[in-house]
Parts: sequence; C-alpha cells; structure tokens
Amino acid sequence: MASLKRKRTALDIDKKSQIIKYAESHPTATQQSISNHFSTIWDITVKRRTVGDILNDKAKILNSESDLGSPARKRHRSAHHVDLESALYVWFANARAQNIPISDDILKTKAQKFGDELGIQTFHYSNGWLNRFKTRHKISSQVISGESAGIPTALIDEGRKKAADVIKNYDPRMCLILTKRVYFTDYFQTDN
Repeated sequence: MASLKRKRTALDIDKKSQIIKYAESHPTATQQSISNHFSTIWDITVKRRTVGDILNDKAKILNSESDLGSPARKRHRSAHHVDLESALYVWFANARAQNIPISDDILKTKAQKFGDELGIQTFHYSNGWLNRFKTRHKISSQVISGESAGIPTALIDEGRKKAADVIKNYDPRMCLILTKRVYFTDYFQTDN
C-alpha cells in the first residue's frame, strides 16, 4: 500500500504576516490554536509546525514584506550579487531623475560594466535576470514623452560635440562602433 503524501501548501507573505499579527494580538494562543484558526478561515490545512516556523522567522518575514514587489509572493529571494544590483539601481534612478529613457539593452550593458568593475566573472546577464531585477526594484518600462520629459538640448549638443571630437581621427566605418562605446560608457558615467 502506497503512503499518501501530504499536499504542500505554500503561504504567501501576506498570509504569513496575518499569522504573525494574530499571534502578537493573542499572546496566550498556542501554535496549535493559531493553526486551527487559520485553517478554518482560509479553508486550507495550516500545520502547527508551519505556524512555529513563521513565528521563528517573524523579523525576516516582516522586513521582506516591504521589499517585495507583490504581497502575493511566497518567498523572498534576494539577488546573488547585491552590490551589483544596488549600484545598477542607483545609476538607473539617477538617469531616470534626469528624464533619460533607459532601455533593457542599456540596463544590461551598464550591469555588465558594473560587474566587470566589481570583478564578477561568471554571471549571465540574461533577460530572466533583468526581469527579476526590474521586479525586485519595481521598475516598469514606460514611455517618456513630451518635451518636458526629454533630455535637455544643451546636453545633447554637448554630447554631439564630444562625439565629433572623439571620432574625427577615425575611419568612418569605425564610427558606428565607437559611437556605441561612447554612448554606453562615457555618456552614462556616474560620479559615484
């Protein structure tokens, strides 16, 4: 006779925080009574040990509640290279504060530059990583339109002069490659 496995139920961060708040407002309640209470309310089986684990990780759960993009998430998974992501996010926030439109390709290129500077060699800057980065930092791709949201014309003129000075001694066939390099590395330099 085959043994029946218990169906695993993963509670989202919102439900875990409800359990924590209930336990704090009912200090004499046992883990079993809390388990029974929420099993009845949610019509799912919440084991006593699950309640105990949630209460043991109370600080971590409540801290991650504000960090997550959605309270419906079940787990809080941080980035593998937190320093890379925080540097990229600071750069992104500064660029967006200047109303500079940032595409996914620019984000990946800048992430690779920061990764090289931080000595990160075995990291893949994939679309999946980029989507998770954007979700973790609540970044959405929005169209910046209108003259008020554009790049200042003085900055554009300065960039054109700088590019012309850089490429004047090069073969015209190499200008496209060099222009991309100037655009991605020099134009978006951060002073941090």
